[in-house]
Amino acid sequence: MRAYLSVTVEALVLSGTIVACGGEVNGVNAGGDGGGAHVTGESDADDAGNTGTAATQGDASPETDASDASSTGRACTLAGDGSAGATSMPLGSYVQCTGGASHLSTTAVLSAGGDATGSIALTESNGVLNVALGDGLFAIGTGTLALTPTSDSTAVVTAGQSIALHDVGCSTAATSAGVLAVDGNKLQLSIAGQGCGDPVSAFVECPLPASPSGALQGPGLCEDTDAGSVAFAAGTYAKCDTVLGGRGAVTVSQNDGVWTATLSGLDGFSTPGPGLTLAANNGSTALIASGQQVSVQEFGSGCSGPASNDARIVVDLPVPETHTLTTTNSWLVVDGATLYVFLGGTDECGSPVSQSFSCTAQ
Repeated sequence: MRAYLSVTVEALVLSGTIVACGGEVNGVNAGGDGGGAHVTGESDADDAGNTGTAATQGDASPETDASDASSTGRACTLAGDGSAGATSMPLGSYVQCTGGASHLSTTAVLSAGGDATGSIALTESNGVLNVALGDGLFAIGTGTLALTPTSDSTAVVTAGQSIALHDVGCSTAATSAGVLAVDGNKLQLSIAGQGCGDPVSAFVECPLPASPSGALQGPGLCEDTDAGSVAFAAGTYAKCDTVLGGRGAVTVSQNDGVWTATLSGLDGFSTPGPGLTLAANNGSTALIASGQQVSVQEFGSGCSGPASNDARIVVDLPVPETHTLTTTNSWLVVDGATLYVFLGGTDECGSPVSQSFSCTAQ
């Protein structure tokens, strides 16, 4: 679960979500999407929605000329058959969801979140994904949101919708951006909006359901498209709201038909290589090719048990430790001027990991 601390500030600030143990309290999570680093629990539903395979998401035929930047599907092919490793978003009822929200004014930051006691339900009708927000999401009240699918695993929140809020100093907010994604073995919903004249952010995360009623049918990620015509929103996205701060940038670029995302100066995240290879073929959504490594900081214990100090005394409080995440179900989604980054997979301990953050176009 997530816990927060309450502060008063003189100006707008950015800070990351603190992951800790305890009950519902108030705290800091300003200017972001509510995403942060956290280790997810094991789920019996890891493969519940695993219907989105390369065969259903598009044609990523082998290349005959690796030097031809306009070859069909080059971006997807060089990403390792881009759709491989992606799990289609399960439809149906989700339980044991965690929810929270933050309201950032010029004088105070009010945030609320708590235990995984909430529920949501996903249905699809005429190309629209509807998310019914149920009880138990703490600062987020009941209601319904409409989203537009951008792949079988992702969808963006339609702007201008109203969401109800509790305990954050504002009773309603209007959505301006947001993304729903299957991230590792979790469902992640990140929302940005305006409430009472100030920025508002909200998040919901849920384990995947054991018995879904179906799977989302979104646009194909890897289609027969010339790499030169791909319209993904390349550029630099900065002021990232990460787990340990609001710094750093993600640069999305294309070179000779190969799309990459380069992480720089991010608190708690780094890549051992020059960048992460992407399958980016439909404008706003890119799959981070499975099997790549990202160094992340997680709150928790190492593979062998709780962390100890030099005196060999077990440390009770969670401390950030650096782990290596191997990616599956990891995404970049652009909604307006906001880039949402969802990193999912397993660490070197074999534990499932889901982490997310957002950045702003420069």
